Amino acid sequence: MYQGKLQEFEGQLLSVKTIAGMVHLAPSTLYKYLNQGFTIYDAIEEGKRKSDKVFKNREKTNNQEAKKYLWKGREWTVAQLAAENGISREPLYRRLKKGMSVEQAIEDIKKHISRKYPFLGSLVSIYRISLLTGVSEFYLEKALGEEREYTEAEVNEIVSHYQKPNIIMVGNVSLVKYCIDQQLNYNVIYYLMKTYQLTPLKAIQQYRENGQTNHFSYTFTIGDILLSHFFIKERLDDRYIKDRMRKGESEIEAITACIFLSKEDYKTREVRNSLYHLYQEEGIEAVNHVGLEEADQAFIRMKAKRVEEVLFDYRLYEAIQLLPTARTTEERTYILNSLHLTQEDVTTHHEELFEDFIPSGRDDEVTHIWKKKF
Repeated sequence: MYQGKLQEFEGQLLSVKTIAGMVHLAPSTLYKYLNQGFTIYDAIEEGKRKSDKVFKNREKTNNQEAKKYLWKGREWTVAQLAAENGISREPLYRRLKKGMSVEQAIEDIKKHISRKYPFLGSLVSIYRISLLTGVSEFYLEKALGEEREYTEAEVNEIVSHYQKPNIIMVGNVSLVKYCIDQQLNYNVIYYLMKTYQLTPLKAIQQYRENGQTNHFSYTFTIGDILLSHFFIKERLDDRYIKDRMRKGESEIEAITACIFLSKEDYKTREVRNSLYHLYQEEGIEAVNHVGLEEADQAFIRMKAKRVEEVLFDYRLYEAIQLLPTARTTEERTYILNSLHLTQEDVTTHHEELFEDFIPSGRDDEVTHIWKKKF
């Protein structure tokens, strides 16, 4: 799998997506040939020769060339600018259409991605507001896009404006209001009702028992808990990790990538990607790599420590799940050794691991669920 790995192209380490934008090819075309063993240059040549998705030569229905914008001394299309900066093209296009310069538009989007807004007594992202209220992220971004601070009352007013009328009731309040008051995910509950013909109360019960995970599809578990709940407990982006797992990465690979590549104010995603792949290849010894700045070395050390802490907990949950199956002392020792743990590790941290979980009361393999509101 070449997805997420940097390639050397024209003297730079770049993502395949960025290279695809530069050479006017679909990223999927390059991935296809890279996975077949082509070099990046051969993949580009083969893609241009065979692909019917060549951006540069495709026949446009309006017979107009894509508009280009001057940035860093050369001309770029919106698609190329979005790929180069790791952002979506739609918000970039909207800002450029309003008259922003390329630099202003990119800076505005990157600031907006990490912005938090007061809602339900805490600071949360637009994604989380959408999750709790059922309002589209598109409308929230459009309404909250101004560069100013918002009060919780103003955010509530914007949410109320975009919420669709809802006739589904729970008691004497609407399902939407009930979900906001209880900090439940309206989208998941509504989906359960429509897909499985559950009543509102049954859907709410289903959500309380299974969290974000759809109990009717395959469920990943670890140590008798939902894997997604482990990610939440460790303050990791469960959606991002599960997406990488669906693309073929193991839990450990996806967790490590999430920790290294999380959105934060450290240089660019391209730099974080490069440091992540160095760590993948060399482990903590990557800090001795020639040419690394002190700040980059400190970044790798900090992330490596965080990775080890999370994976230590992950191995502990695995041990708790596997140890009851051991029939002899030798089997128990083998399990612990294979996980690089001792009995003291398990004994010391057992209560701490399940601190935020409660028995689920279900008959299947998931015996503990997350009890906190999220």
